[in-house]
Amino acid sequence: MPVFLKIVDMTEKEILLANRKNLRLIDQIIIREKENLTNISSEMPCVVHLNNMQHLGIEQMNEFGTSLLRLSHDELISLGENFVKNYLHPEDVKL
Repeated sequence: MPVFLKIVDMTEKEILLANRKNLRLIDQIIIREKENLTNISSEMPCVVHLNNMQHLGIEQMNEFGTSLLRLSHDELISLGENFVKNYLHPEDVKL
């Protein structure tokens, strides 16, 4: 199962590492079980896949995720594709 972020005082590096593990597992769950990404994100509120901004927007991230990143929903939206570069597994992102 995915790595859940239970400890609020995790460092940013620890949060991103857990998120990276979750993203790979979520991809496998979606392929294997044909699960809906919205359903998954409701169970794992701080994890969203933003590699392809045309298919999945930042609006999928809920309040728990935005509070961990210390960003408001509006700030996330204003970052656009720069959010991916700054916060989520940048070595995998090709923009």
